[in-house]
Amino acid sequence: MNGCGVYGPPEFDPSQNIAQPEYGAPYYMEPTMAVTTTEMDWLRENRYAVFRVVSVPEALPEEEEIPEYVICGVELLSCYAGNDENLSKLSRISFRGEDRHLFAEENVIFAELGEGVSEDETFCYEVKYDAYGPVMNRFIDGKLVVWEEFRNHESYKYFSDFNGYMEWNYLVNQTGVVNEITGEPVYFADGMTVEEAALFFTALQKAQEANENASGNE
Repeated sequence: MNGCGVYGPPEFDPSQNIAQPEYGAPYYMEPTMAVTTTEMDWLRENRYAVFRVVSVPEALPEEEEIPEYVICGVELLSCYAGNDENLSKLSRISFRGEDRHLFAEENVIFAELGEGVSEDETFCYEVKYDAYGPVMNRFIDGKLVVWEEFRNHESYKYFSDFNGYMEWNYLVNQTGVVNEITGEPVYFADGMTVEEAALFFTALQKAQEANENASGNE
């Protein structure tokens, strides 16, 4: 597990009724009230998965035109879908043909998923793209390698904020205030294992459920 104490100084005091943004709580709070995140909408909308690539299309001869999208077969290892989509049967993903070199058999990949699409009469999910390219990282020797390109994606900001959220709640829980995040948190970070990624998705799910309950009580 990744250790605590990374996201703030040791002078943390959960009894302070003041803003402590370094702990993911950039607003005033009651002294004993467990903290909730300030921007939770992405939890409702985003999809993430860790999968092993089991098949890829053969490379095309140089003289042939690169297809816009290609499909590869995958084995799902863990996932998160904030809109209650069932991704458990995910077995294919699609990506732009120009990125064929990023996918090889036995690669283990952490990716944000876009919308479900039908490619060649086969339903699958796209690897999400934004202005910086595909939103993905690769595991090397069982450890996540966070590419510099990924740090430009919006999801990396979300995960960094969520790291602070879990750190805050962990420290608050040590004072006896019980919240939906219990136990030692697992942070999204360079070097996290495949198993820790699954636990991170579990933390996302717990936070999403707590956020939905809070919204329903307003």
